[in-house]
This record gives sequence, C-alpha cells and structure tokens, in this order.
Amino acid sequence: MRPTPKCVTLIAQQPRSRSREEGDEALKFNRFPARHMSAVWKCVLATGFVGVFADTAAAQTSGFYYQNTISHFWLLMIAIGAAFWLAGLSWIGRDAEPVREPVGLWTLLFFSVGVFSWCVAWLVRFPILSAIIYMTLVGGTYFLYVAIRNAKVVYEDKVWTSHHLYGVYRDALSAMGVRAYTKAAEGKSKRETTQVPVALVGHDGSRQEAEGDTRGGSALQAVKYLVYEAVQNRVTDIHLEPKGSSVAVRYRIDGILHNTEPLPKDLGNSAISAIKVLGAMDISEKRRPQDGSFSAELPGKIIDLRVATNPSVQGERMMMRLLDRTQGLIAMENLGLTKRMQDEMGKFAASPNGMLIATGPTGHGKTTSLYALLNRIDAFQRNIVTVEDPIEYHLDNISQTPINVKAGITFAGTLRSMLRQDPDVILIGEIRDSETATIAMQAAMTGHLVITTIHTPDASSAVFRLLDLGIEPYLISSAVTHVTSQRLVRVLCNNCKAPYRPNKSFLEKAGLPADKIEVLYKSVGCERCQGTGFYGRIGVFELLVMNDELRDIIKTNPSVTEVYRAARKTGMRTLEEDGLLKVARGITSVKELLRVTRGEKTQAAGNSQQEGD
Repeated sequence: MRPTPKCVTLIAQQPRSRSREEGDEALKFNRFPARHMSAVWKCVLATGFVGVFADTAAAQTSGFYYQNTISHFWLLMIAIGAAFWLAGLSWIGRDAEPVREPVGLWTLLFFSVGVFSWCVAWLVRFPILSAIIYMTLVGGTYFLYVAIRNAKVVYEDKVWTSHHLYGVYRDALSAMGVRAYTKAAEGKSKRETTQVPVALVGHDGSRQEAEGDTRGGSALQAVKYLVYEAVQNRVTDIHLEPKGSSVAVRYRIDGILHNTEPLPKDLGNSAISAIKVLGAMDISEKRRPQDGSFSAELPGKIIDLRVATNPSVQGERMMMRLLDRTQGLIAMENLGLTKRMQDEMGKFAASPNGMLIATGPTGHGKTTSLYALLNRIDAFQRNIVTVEDPIEYHLDNISQTPINVKAGITFAGTLRSMLRQDPDVILIGEIRDSETATIAMQAAMTGHLVITTIHTPDASSAVFRLLDLGIEPYLISSAVTHVTSQRLVRVLCNNCKAPYRPNKSFLEKAGLPADKIEVLYKSVGCERCQGTGFYGRIGVFELLVMNDELRDIIKTNPSVTEVYRAARKTGMRTLEEDGLLKVARGITSVKELLRVTRGEKTQAAGNSQQEGD
C-alpha cells in the first residue's frame, strides 16, 4: 500500500496526536505502508493453513454445511477475507488516534463485527450468500470509518481516492524495481496548480509571475505555494533538501523542524533554480555556497526571505529564513523578562555609556531582544547606528549598515568609520574576532552605549570568551556592564494544555514551593496547535549585572566557577530557575524546559517527576 506522506498536514491544520516523546514532532498518518504488505501476505498464508486444517477436520465431523463441499476457491476467499479483516483492524488501531477518533471504540466495533460476520457466514448454507453477508458487514464498517476519517483530513491524506490508489500502484511497482512515476500518470501536484494570493518580488525589485503551463511557471507557482503555506502556519525557516527521487520540504515551526509533502525531483530542482533567480544568485553555480534575498507580498503582509544554498552529496540544499516586515518589533514586556530584568534593561537603555552582551545559541531570539531594547531608546534624541550581518529588521530613524566581506565592509572597519559619525548608541550584530571586540569595548569606555551578541552557553562564560579572543581583563571589567543569556521555549497551547498534580519531591528538587503549587501543565495537542501541544515561544533569561566585586574578580583572571559564584551573589537567576518559574505559571512544560536547557538541576527534577508519574 502507499506510504504515508511525512507531514503534519500543515495547510489544513488538522488535529494531530502527540508522540510519546515531545521531541518527536514529525507526526504522520498510518495508511497501509508498502512495507507492511509482507505482514498481510503472512496473514493470508496463515489463514489458508487454518482453512485447510478446518476443511480436513470438518470432513471427519458433521454440523457445518462446508464440511464436504468447501472448494479451494472458497478457501482462498476465506484467506483473503481474513487478511482484509486483520489488516483493517490493525490499520484502524494505528490511524484512529492521529485523526482524533476513539481508538478503543472503532477497534472493538470492527473486531466484533468481524467475529459476528464469520459466525453468520459459517452457519449460512450458501457460500455466495455467506460472502455477501461478510462483505456487507465487515466492508460496511470499514468504509464507514474511512468516510468519517476522510472528512477530517485534506485530500493528500484521504484513502481510497484516485490519488491514493495510484500511490499504492506506484509503490508496488517501485518495490519490484519498476519506475512508475511519469508526469502524465502522476499529474501536477497541488503546489503546482493551486492559486494563492502571493506576489514574488526579486532582489532587484522586479515582480516574477508564472507564465503558462511551462516548467518554469510550475516552479514559480510551487514557490508561491510554499511561501503561502509557510506564512499561514507561522513557519520561520523552509528547508529544501534533495533526497533521491524527490526534494524533501521541511518547515521549522516554534523551533522544531516538521516534515511535509516532498516535491518531485524535477519540480524541486526547478523551484530551487527559480528561487536563485529571485535572489539574484548564480543558477549555474552549484558547487559553492551562495546567499541571496527576495520578498513576497501577501494580503496585509510583506515577507522578506533570506536564502542560503549549500552543496551536498545528493545535490544542492537550500534554506529560506522568513521575516515578516509588517509584524513590527516585539515589546520588551512580551519577551518573557521578569520585572527586575525589565527594570535593569531600562536602566541600561537610559545610561549614557556601557556595554550589554547578549549570549545564546543561534536562533534563540538574541537579535529580537536587542531590537526590543533599541525600541526603548529615543531614536530622535540619540544617534543610533547598527552594523549587522545581515539586517533582519528595518528600523526608522536608525542608520543600519550590512556587512559585505566581498566589498571590504567588515565589522571592524565599519565600527571605525561609525565612531567618526558621532554615534550615541552602537549595535554590533556579533563579536567574532579580537579586533571587533577591542574596538567595541573602547567605544563603551569613551562615552558610547554598545549593544552586541556573542556565542556562549551562559552569561558567565561570556567573560571567558572575551579572554579567549585576547581581550585584556581590565578592558572587560571596565567596559561590560550587563550580560544576558537566553533560550526560547515553546508555550503550551491554551486550548488543550492539561493540568496534573506534581510530586512534592519534584517540586523540592526544582526549588519550587511545594505548599503553593498544586498543579502543573503538560502538552496534549489539538487542531489549533496542529497536534504539537504548543503554540508560540517565549524566552527564558539570565541577567548578569556587573558590580565592583565582579570587576575585581575578572581582573585576576578567574575560573568560570568563581565568576558564576560572584554573579549568583548579585541575585542572578539562572536559565533553569527562570524556566521553572514559567513551568510553575503554566506557560511551558517540564519536558520542554529540559529539551532547551538540559540543566543538571532541571534534569534531576524532571527525572524525579517521571519516576513519580
């Protein structure tokens, strides 16, 4: 039978059940995969042997009509009927939960109808009538379930349609080593034919439109559909990856990659070429990485897409980052900062000089947080300049400079030039080398407010990263005033999150007040969140504020532990502790916090909770 498309059926946003592990988000429907056909044939053979045995035994006894009249033809029919019943029972058991149907009810109903049908068919004296009764009862129940579940899913996930049956035929031929795919047989996919309200605007500002029934027109139409589908489902990244005879399409939603319906090989390659044209990239060059950008206009939205390609063994991979230009900046109050952290960030924004470093992995919202901080600074009374690679948000009244290494525009060179432009506030996209770090710190010490990012696992480690770059300890202690670290955790869906009573030992190990917390929440999954149990993300933070003690310790070239202990004395709350507060408030779950932080304290608490469950 046809294998299930590896997707979460994002377009229709149909309900999906969660997997047993929260990290396994690639939910899918089960519908008789071809690899299960061997099990079906085993059922057929086993039933045949049972039938032969029953026939031999019946010939020596009496009481049933078939005892001396059953033929090999009807034995075969019995085997096929038994195989259909057993395979149908197995499939319903696997398929009912993802489509939000009661598993127990349907499996019990189908099993009971099957047993009843076998009894009735065996007692009836006419084989043809027995077959009609069996097919009516068992087949009717089966197709009743099919009709109900098909009404809940999109066309690509429906069974017993022409699309599904052709897929079964194609996979059967493929299993025998015969290539079944042809454009005439398969026809155009939904992504090639569905008209969506999307206008593609190239890097040079020209609009690209699909022209007729050509391969180029189909490719542009597929690109439009991918962008439209992504925007409708809050996708932040689109991945196109060659995989043998197809091009896999994966969407990143709330930080998790989801598989969706792949593109045929030729259409996928054409779509990649069309995107490279839109992004002003060289379509003939597939051996070197390339970068580009274009935009898409939807009703009420303008989406900027940053494109990056990279060669691989199977072909050219492509990633597109989606940025909603019309969404606006996130307010600092909505980032997930505590009241104390917001006050500290507000004090920094009002300071005439100083340096704030944001740390954390790529894709965890550092740039978004820094832009929210810039939004607190009056751009009319202060000269704000930024140097970024690339520019993610276009801000009014702020001078933004993109890095272009090929043109000789680097972080260090641009910073030197900016310091001659009388800036008050300087945002540096990332400190990557000692030269940039030195210039940034000297700027912070000479009356400028400097905001930047660096890649370290926590706030305390930022000091040692700067030391590794060769920065003198006295510069670090004098220039740096604040260091933040952050992660993004998924927010529990308010429509389906379920309360449960936690163990007291879990609360004690997590450092939470056991006498004040009666319930925590876990993810379930519903139509709104597409079965994941989460909708949106929020930050968990730790904030290190420099004081005299910390500055004195840094000058002595200390260990990480010494800096951490001194920071804790200032009242710094760790990522795990901030995340546990959000767990206690029902914002996220313990498992989600574990997935992101993997802190020892949280891990021990989570293990205790799992043992208690």
